[in-house]
Amino acid sequence: MKGESKNIRPALVAVNPKNGGVLAYYGGDNGVGLDWAATKQEPGSSFKPFDLVALLEKGEGLAKTYDGTSGRKFEGRDAEVRNSDGASCGKDCTVAEAMKRSINTVFYDMAVNTVTTKKVWDAAKQAGITSDLNGKKPDTAAPDGNIAIGGGDTQVSTLEMASAYATFAADGMYRAPHLVSQVLWPDGRIFWTSPDEEKPAFDANDSEKNHQIARNVTESLKPVIEYSRLKCPGEQPCAGKTGTHQLGTTADNAKAWMVGYTPQISAAVSMGAETPKGKQMPLKNSAGGIVYGSGLPGHIWQEFMERYLDGKPIEDFGNFEPIGDDYRQVVETQQPDPDKKDDKDRRDGRGDGDGNGNGNGGGNGGNGGGGTGDPGNGGDPGNTEPSLPGNTEPTDPGGGEPTIIFPPGPGGGG
Repeated sequence: MKGESKNIRPALVAVNPKNGGVLAYYGGDNGVGLDWAATKQEPGSSFKPFDLVALLEKGEGLAKTYDGTSGRKFEGRDAEVRNSDGASCGKDCTVAEAMKRSINTVFYDMAVNTVTTKKVWDAAKQAGITSDLNGKKPDTAAPDGNIAIGGGDTQVSTLEMASAYATFAADGMYRAPHLVSQVLWPDGRIFWTSPDEEKPAFDANDSEKNHQIARNVTESLKPVIEYSRLKCPGEQPCAGKTGTHQLGTTADNAKAWMVGYTPQISAAVSMGAETPKGKQMPLKNSAGGIVYGSGLPGHIWQEFMERYLDGKPIEDFGNFEPIGDDYRQVVETQQPDPDKKDDKDRRDGRGDGDGNGNGNGGGNGGNGGGGTGDPGNGGDPGNTEPSLPGNTEPTDPGGGEPTIIFPPGPGGGG
């Protein structure tokens, strides 16, 4: 962020997929200000993997085709759904291609006409999203179509996104994120241990199907890295998704995201901008250009991942078994983008339409301990840190304060 505007508000959270431990947490450089890692914001296209989860749970997969042209009309929505810069992947666009190019019209169609928006919400919750995505509507009501492209009432924290993508990295096993793994008395006795919250996210009754769903999501996200002109660290395999959210009806963006993972770590970077008085403003870089997820957030993500994974053993994502038809057998007939606008800039399809570009409320917290490979101002991610039991607190026989043990890195317990 050297040389960039002080009005930009970045956040970064990294989670260990193997145990849920929070490995890095940066919510801002103001220790008593707004914690941007806990603040709920529109995730834009980085929410599209949850559309895909709902489709995979229905038994259809990456080879399914949709109309990927821009400017499509949908029943119940006045405004057209557009792709970034009017990009298109043709009338018969595979889901795999649509994810790589971040084609809004495909995922909107998928959510409202194939799986229902309620199933998208369910899929997000299964992966680890805990925020209410329905605004002021009752929980029984289905979200509107904006959930498909991460806009409108779809607002989540950076911590939630790092945790949810960690579920994909962990082959479909959800492990609750936590900042503290254990608290010890001075004599070494255990005062408190983080609950072991581990469960299959997408199919509790069929471990193979659960793994297959997560692995199909990963397969769709692997090409996004190169397409976004980012790089996996070293020889490590990685997968991820960019996202942006439009600022109202302007040509500017309000939010930009990059969320990605290897088998060892899942990291989410979010970014917004506001005036010194706290009013939201266009998100632009030092050159005055519009910030997209593949820009500043992507570069922060890439540098963080490179530093963290430097010298660590290479792990792979395991065997890919497609759900539905194999998209690799139909890719040769994929209609190319006729105008190549999306190929030119690698801009992720931002969630335009009914979203208002807001979502900066809540989540105050101190910005203490740091994160690996990024300027480290950690903090309290709101209500995600487990509280100590009130009526079971043991008496300290030896005096002194308990010792706090933070989550170990990949390969450790806790």
